[in-house]
Formats: sequence, structure tokens, C-alpha cells
Amino acid sequence: MLSNGGIVEGLPFDRWYERQYVLDTSVSFGRKIYAWALPDRADEGQDNPGISIVLMYYRTTADGDEIPLNGVCYPIYWDYNQQNRLFLGAQYERIDIVDGQGTVAPLFINIGGAQRVLVDLPLEGLHLRIPFASGFGGTKTHPNNLYAAVLGLDSGTVHISSSLGVEGSATLSQGGFGINLPAPAFEQPARYTITIKDNNGNTVATRRVNLGYREAVLVLEASDSAQTLTHSFSAGLQMISLPIQPFATDNADALGVARNQFLLAHWRQDSPGENKYLLYPTAPPFRPGVGYWVKLRSNIIADIRGVTPRPDQNFTIATTFGWNQIGNPFTTPVDVADIEVQYLLNDPVPFATAVSKGWVGGTIWRYNPTNNSYEPATILQPWEGYWLRVLVAEGVTLTFPAPATRTRRASPRTEMSKPDWLVTLTASTGGSVGRVQVGQSSHASAGFDPAFDREVPPAFEQMLSFSIQNADWGVYAGRYAVDVRADGTKTAWNLQLRTPAPEMDVTLTWNDLRSVPKHTRLILVDAVSGRRYNLRTVSSITLRTDATSTRQLQLVAEPQTEGSLRIVGLRAQRTRGGAVTISFSLSADAQVMAEVLNAFGRPVRMLQQGIPSRAGMQSLVWDGRDGSGVAVPAGAYLLRVRAQTEDGTSAQAILPMVVTR
Repeated sequence: MLSNGGIVEGLPFDRWYERQYVLDTSVSFGRKIYAWALPDRADEGQDNPGISIVLMYYRTTADGDEIPLNGVCYPIYWDYNQQNRLFLGAQYERIDIVDGQGTVAPLFINIGGAQRVLVDLPLEGLHLRIPFASGFGGTKTHPNNLYAAVLGLDSGTVHISSSLGVEGSATLSQGGFGINLPAPAFEQPARYTITIKDNNGNTVATRRVNLGYREAVLVLEASDSAQTLTHSFSAGLQMISLPIQPFATDNADALGVARNQFLLAHWRQDSPGENKYLLYPTAPPFRPGVGYWVKLRSNIIADIRGVTPRPDQNFTIATTFGWNQIGNPFTTPVDVADIEVQYLLNDPVPFATAVSKGWVGGTIWRYNPTNNSYEPATILQPWEGYWLRVLVAEGVTLTFPAPATRTRRASPRTEMSKPDWLVTLTASTGGSVGRVQVGQSSHASAGFDPAFDREVPPAFEQMLSFSIQNADWGVYAGRYAVDVRADGTKTAWNLQLRTPAPEMDVTLTWNDLRSVPKHTRLILVDAVSGRRYNLRTVSSITLRTDATSTRQLQLVAEPQTEGSLRIVGLRAQRTRGGAVTISFSLSADAQVMAEVLNAFGRPVRMLQQGIPSRAGMQSLVWDGRDGSGVAVPAGAYLLRVRAQTEDGTSAQAILPMVVTR
């Protein structure tokens, strides 16, 4: 019996064993895809090699049953250096899966000769990649009995030797090679040693494989993609994604956390009910490009053993309609502008173009654990999870450019449309923060506008939810973080606060109205009390949610009327008795406060405190005394009058006065 010191197929036993998924008898739950691939050689005199793929789609239940599923897969074909997608014909760009099974049999005609082809099979949040040595198998009448796709090296030489004494060499070009080894090769099982060298003759890799009868079609790695990645995770709640496919299929084992202390959740939009989270252990296993919520009791340093996405190959993930938890599949940052999006059989486009077409939401959101809130992300960092909203029912595929080719493939950054004006309202309570933005634009409508409007991701655990409610937007109905409407008309946004617990105080603030036009008035209406607040004259309010943890408000943008509040004609006249008669006019009904200040701005006497007054002429009398009834000394004083309407609109006027004795 082999121990860890033994060698199997050129690998130490423990390294060989960790890759043998068939030896893992544990049950992993959830949806899965599996591909049965059959390569096909070219006809004699023709350049038409192909591959037949049977794609199986099923769900494993908690008790181990496998339930066939239906779906549609849109394959993506890449050339050997992934600089070009291969568009082979409509017949090969869609796989309809019925009762758990679908098929496709593409022919690779006139693609630039024999080369390594990568076939991506994205399906409803899952992803499978098949490397194929297209054209290296020879022809049906002159076949090669050994051919392979090589990952990690495009050109060089290959030498093959076997325990049967057979040897041969082949040229590695465009990521593949083929050779017809003489007898007694493949007449009986034997061990074959394959040595891969680069163009300088340096040995890059040596692979030992046990092969059987007739022929062999291989996928060889010039560099071992099996690695150990080490990462520190902080205690508490966080949204993560792993740039590695762990060998451990149990998520707790993958991070080295005790199973009875592990908390993990993954959002599945197609799950029934409002709460669509799958919890550990029924959540799917970690895989690159997918996000997960994790809550840890303490800081950990995880040594994760698995297979990392190759840095010289693009990485494609499938998404579904609605919200998707995604992640950066690589160990280096990815700019959102560099991500390509494909919908159905349409050509792939940059992310910004996909937004303008209404395929995806305009913001990828990250979780900020410091203030327990979401915020936009323009760069996707390794190890971090994100939210993406997909707006088309069939879902889309996202392609992340390979780090090795990212510089030369970088997409030009497209400037997103900007509204005519935009205002941010911030809600805060108990260490949590939420934000919404409202605005107007001549290019916006009263409904959903992909160029402007941004839906807010689902709240999780003890988060404060602050959103714009658009329940009447049909298929686009939902909770929004940004909503820009058509300008020039009265507009109302329905806002909702939802706190982690009932009856919590929430403070709303807004502090930058510079972009709002002069003749536009913003009024915040509390649906419970009916009180109105003018955003130009009030900078914050504090409200309390009800027993259902919610509070409803409405923000109204309306044209400023000419009858706006003004204090005009402020005058002060000294009478014979030493008193001062004060008069002024109000342009609208308001509560009036009047006070006398000394030359240093300190209060001397409050003449009137919030007295409701009708529009028109007003008059007050100051007897020349301070608040204690003592006559003020001669000198300079300042009269200040403030008025505030019911909706919070305020105005202020001042008048210098001189007291003589």
C-alpha cells in the first residue's frame, strides 16, 4: 500500500490523491454540470476537426438523489491565445438542456490551423471549461494515436517515451501537438513519460501517465495550476470570493474552520420565497468567480489547497436573472471596464455598453464592513465578493480578461451619463449607514433608465436598508439606490427606511445641494407625521421606525414659486419713550423669531419665539432692555428676524441699531 512517500503518475501520493474527486464519497449539495466530450478527427483533405459534447445538468439533494434539470447554455469558443472568440455558426452557439441533458457538436473549420481550443460552458451560475486539441488528431484515414492540448505553453517540443520502449518527438505549436507512435504503443497498458520543452530547449514540465489501448487524447499542464493560497480573513461579517477551486468540497474544511462554528450564505435568485439564501452546509462549494457571505468568530489565516484559474486564460462565469454574488477569479485586481458581457447570441460588449443596452445594472456593489453598508466598486479586488444585478431573463455571461493579456486587451473606458443634478441622502443608525441618490436629467424618463438608475442589493443580517421604492416599474420594480427622473416637472420619490430592529432612531442628512437648480425646491415629507422639511433650509432630521422596523417618506422636487418666503422692509424706529418699534413684511405665512444681539453677536433679548404669523405686515416693540429687564447700555446692536414656513422653508434678515442714552 502506498503511503504519502509513494509516487503515483509522477506525483507524491497526497498530491495525487487530492485531485481524485471520484474517491471523495461525501455528498455535495446543489446544482452541477458535467460534460462528456468525444473528439472527432478531420475528414481526409479537409480542415474540419470537431468535438461532440454531451452536457448533463442536475441537482444533488441532501440525501444524495440527483434530479435532472432544464436550462439553456450558450457556449463560448476561444482560439489558442484567447485573443479571439471563434464564431462557428448558430448551430453551435446554443445548447438546450431537457431532462438534464443537452448536446452540441461544433466543427472547427478555417480557424487558423491546428490549435488548442477552449470551450466555455456557462450555465445559470455554473461554469465548465473543456480544452480541446483541435486538428492535432490527424485525419480519419491518417490518425495520430496520441495528441494533446497543452496549458501554459504555446510552442516548443515534446518528447514521449514509454515502458514498452517506444519513443517519439513532436512539435508543440499553438498550444497542442499530435503524434502517431509506432507499435507496440497502445497495444497494452503502459506508463508514458511526456517531457515538454520550450523553444530554448529548457524542460518546462515532465508528466507521467498510465495509458491503455488504441489511443489517448490528453490535456497537459506545462505548469501545475494546483497551488496553496494563503489569505487572512477578519472576524465578523464579510462577503468573500476565492480565486481558487479548493480540493476540499466542504466549505468549512476549505478555510480550515470547525464545521460547527462556520456560518456561510449564498444568494440564489431562483430560490422560492423572499429569503433566497442557501446556508451552509447546503450552499454550493467555493468556486472562483462566485461570492459568498461568511461570518467568522475570530481572525483566521487560511491555507487553501486547490486549482487556481490560469493567468494566461480568460475566465468566464454565467449569471442568472436578478441578483448574483460574483467575485474576481484571479489574484490580481480587475477593472470593471475590462469585463466583457454577452447576452444570448449577441456579440460580447464592454460592461458599460451592456449597461446602456439594459442587460445588467450599472453598478457592481461591494460590502463595507466598517459602516455595514454597500458602496459602488469600479475595481474588483481578489478575495472579495460583489453584487451584480442582471436585467435580462436569460442571464448573461461575464468574461474576465486574463492577467497576462490584460494590458494589451484593455477596453477603452466609457463615460457613463451624468444627470443634470443629483442629491445624496444619508441615513445612519447604530453604526450602519445607507444612502440614496435622487436627481433629474433631460435624458431621463419617469420610469427605469439603465443609464442612470441603480437598484440596491438585498440587505443582509443587521444592515440598515434605505431605498427608493419603485413598485410600479413592471419587470424593473424594486428597491433603488439611485433614481434619476425627467426634469422640468414635479417629481416624487417614495423612500423607505428599514432598521435591523423595531423602533430605532435614524438620522437623515444631506449637505450638498449645489447642483440643484435655483428654481427647484426639494421637500422631504414624513408620511407618519405629515411634517415637511425643505432641504435647502434644514440639514438633518431624526426619525424613529415603527414596530415593523420601517418608516415611509417622500421626497418631492417641484418648481420654486414666486411666492417663496421673504422678509422685506425691515425697519426699526425709536419712540419718545425710548422703546424701538420694529416693522417688516412676510411674503408667506410663517413662524417668526426675532431677537436683539450685541456687537459681538451674543443674545441680548428674545423679542418673539416661533410665533405663527400671517403673510403681510408685522410689528414688534423692543423696550430697550435685556432679558433680565435691565436697560441696555448705549452702543451698537443687531436685530435679527427669522421666519420658517410649514414645509421648512426659512428666511432671515438683519438690521443694525444704535442705542443712545
